[in-house]
Amino acid sequence: MVWNKLAGKYDNLWVQKYSLEPTRKAVIKIIQDLNLIDSHIVDIKNEAGQNLEYNNVPYDGGHKVPIIEGTIISNDKNTIFAEDKNKKESPKYRIIDIGCGTGQLLDDICKTGIPCELTGFDKSSEMILSAKAKNIDATLFCADIAEDFADAIKREIPDVKEIENLSAPTQIESKPSSPVMFQKPKSDNLNLSNSGESDYLKFDLAICCHSFPYYKNKPGIVSKIHNMIRENGHAIFVQASINNPYDGFVMSLIEKTAEKADYLSREEFTELMKNKFEIISTFKIHEKWFMPSICGFVMKKI
Repeated sequence: MVWNKLAGKYDNLWVQKYSLEPTRKAVIKIIQDLNLIDSHIVDIKNEAGQNLEYNNVPYDGGHKVPIIEGTIISNDKNTIFAEDKNKKESPKYRIIDIGCGTGQLLDDICKTGIPCELTGFDKSSEMILSAKAKNIDATLFCADIAEDFADAIKREIPDVKEIENLSAPTQIESKPSSPVMFQKPKSDNLNLSNSGESDYLKFDLAICCHSFPYYKNKPGIVSKIHNMIRENGHAIFVQASINNPYDGFVMSLIEKTAEKADYLSREEFTELMKNKFEIISTFKIHEKWFMPSICGFVMKKI
């Protein structure tokens, strides 16, 4: 698998500077700006908006919300949170990163101090090993959403101690010092919408950055993602998009370094999401003139 071969150098690829890193910053800013998480964000200042067109309006990188009485202010570099002393602890906001690679986005979210519960998975076992080596405060596992995601998530999300008692997975290790991960179990049971499933199969926000073009059965994948999101939940998709001849030329070159992909145009993506998600906002990542269209979509589950 090409992604296993790229895992060791993925964090240092040239696309990090002009595509992947700006995407991560934009996604974090969107989570904060839309108040998707039930926290009182007082002041957010970072560089996520420097080269970001958000709804075609340049964003200045700042956001302010009035401080609420009876709060404790804690300053963590770029973010200040105000939490009500008397507020009872509520269930954490649950985010899943689909095709998380080496866990860069999850790691960045952790570093912001955003209060949430994080889960990430990728079909590349080496990518997941690299992600686990970063000691991210997140549940990480290897699975292919197009094949056996349901069984994999049921096995991997419970407490690690409980996983040892499960019968199916076979342990594999790359190095003695590497974190242990499990081979993806083989199963045709892909239905995530059965009633009575445990709550760990549902998330408040699903994020899919740059992996969606590689999925072959896109309507089926959209349905699976729709089913894993709670009612009134959201999804953020970011992907390279072919909207003109130049986009097509550049992506044909990039495709040779990875695997075959289908880079939907904005119109094709919008049509695909119909009846599953309402697109509430769009944005573009455009760091340099030579970069192709990179389109983002913020959506609410219908």
